[in-house]
Amino acid sequence: MSRVATAFVIAIAMTTLVSSAAAEQQITIRVVDGRDGEPLKGTMVDLWFGTRAIPPPVQVIAADDGKATVAIPDSVETIVIAAQGVADCRAGKQKSYIEKNVYRVQDILHTGVVAQNVCSKAKDQQTRGVLIFYVRPLHWWEKMHD
Repeated sequence: MSRVATAFVIAIAMTTLVSSAAAEQQITIRVVDGRDGEPLKGTMVDLWFGTRAIPPPVQVIAADDGKATVAIPDSVETIVIAAQGVADCRAGKQKSYIEKNVYRVQDILHTGVVAQNVCSKAKDQQTRGVLIFYVRPLHWWEKMHD
């Protein structure tokens, strides 16, 4: 292959790489025990793009440090979040409270967002690019009703 052809192939590859990188952004979700502020590893998090929890969600699992990284398409302005197998520490008993807690992607990227925590007074500082999401393990009686 000639130098010109090689340069052309590299230029196309770089353009494709830059285009695909620009097509999505990454945020980190930190799943935290709302009672003591410790990370909750292995928690399944459901994420919906937009303002409603319309199935199917994007699902991620928090690593040992309680963090999960999610690629968000550039066209997405807001997200809705919930978790499976744990109690949500945001206020509300009905499922509709999930959709009342809509988070702006730009807020998460620029300043970070800390979700509400009614499980205790534990509260973390905002961190750019991070959504801190408070949950807690279910009590034994909650597991029986689930």
